[in-house]
Amino acid sequence: MEQPRTRESRMSEVRDLSVAEYRPVCGTAVVSLVLGVLSFLSLVTPVGWGAALLGAVFGVVSLRRIAASEPRMIGRSLAVTGVLLAAFFGCAGLARWVTMDRLLSRQAERFGLDWFEALRNDQPMVAHQLSTVPRMRHDLGGDLKAYYGNGERFQEQLKEFIANPVVRAVLALGKNAEVRPCGVRAYGARQETMEIQHVYAVTYPSDGGKKTFFVALTIRRDQVGDTGSFTWQVSDFGLLKPEDFDKPPR
Repeated sequence: MEQPRTRESRMSEVRDLSVAEYRPVCGTAVVSLVLGVLSFLSLVTPVGWGAALLGAVFGVVSLRRIAASEPRMIGRSLAVTGVLLAAFFGCAGLARWVTMDRLLSRQAERFGLDWFEALRNDQPMVAHQLSTVPRMRHDLGGDLKAYYGNGERFQEQLKEFIANPVVRAVLALGKNAEVRPCGVRAYGARQETMEIQHVYAVTYPSDGGKKTFFVALTIRRDQVGDTGSFTWQVSDFGLLKPEDFDKPPR
């Protein structure tokens, strides 16, 4: 006949069952989830890519640890979620920044072509204004002749600009100059400021054929105060020899 169980024996069985059912939580899985959530910063700053990468690494390590653990640790769903979040935000952030860089590069390229177009149309004052710091720039739709005629300082700046070999050459060629972009030579960004150095080929007729020289334009993008808008400026320019293409810019 089975003896009735005492209170002590029942408590012992509960404790044994609790011990048997206890499964430790995988700490790296929790870290993976946290990093996966933080990887949304990839959409705001490239620094967020670090969180996305670490989140994916911790997630994979966690899944391996959980699969090899005895007793089996819990946290697999946390690790899977961390990996998925890291992969999603990491890829989305990378795609956003690549798209933005291409868009800004095209805008800078177009601005450089506008600079050349002003010289081709014999408008050195417009080209000079595009080379001026935006906050000091005169309204391009205004009377630039009167603006430059109001002070010797402005006249000297314009003379110095026209004396540059690149400006002088393109002005002399006028419509005979064919300008085409050749690509980006350098790219740099810091906070709200960006500088892109585009290379342009200037082709012109000569002795029954055609000749080409290359010009490097450094085009700068700055934010206007706290308005959220941006301006472009041709901050530097100069002739570029073919052998200088593979050399780092100054």
